[in-house]
Amino acid sequence: MTTFTQLYQAYAPTFTAVALVLSILAFVSVVLQGWALRRRLEGHSPSVEAEARSTTLLTGLRRLAQQNSDRLAELEHDVKGLRTTVAGRVGRVGVVRFNPFQETGGDQSFSIALLDDHGNGVVITSLYTRDGTRIYAKPLEQGQSPYPLMDEEKEAIARAQKFVPPATG
Repeated sequence: MTTFTQLYQAYAPTFTAVALVLSILAFVSVVLQGWALRRRLEGHSPSVEAEARSTTLLTGLRRLAQQNSDRLAELEHDVKGLRTTVAGRVGRVGVVRFNPFQETGGDQSFSIALLDDHGNGVVITSLYTRDGTRIYAKPLEQGQSPYPLMDEEKEAIARAQKFVPPATG
């Protein structure tokens, strides 16, 4: 029986050649893997074309943001104008029906107050009698009139000032 040392001495050049070939193959494999990894990483690094695309994208986004900001300012201005316009429109109404003559008839007479949000407008009163109907209109500024007001007209004004217009959908 031969010992390991005798085998090694007999086949030493063969073992050395095999070890050298395996080392060279390992080295080539490492180099090829490094080269493949480098190519893969180069695909992820920003190239000139990729930087140009991102710059174009950022420029577009900035332009859109500025357009949205400008449009928002325009809409805020429009809403402010609409609030002013709506506040000046008649939107508060108060009605009181009454009988001016306790001894006859029913509640055929009425007072109606038509006001804007500032209490400006008019109160209209209709007095019904068997002989005819009389209609009076009195201007209002901040809920007050330069003409004397009847109790029913004052009540119509108070109802109009408390009136909350229904919300629209």
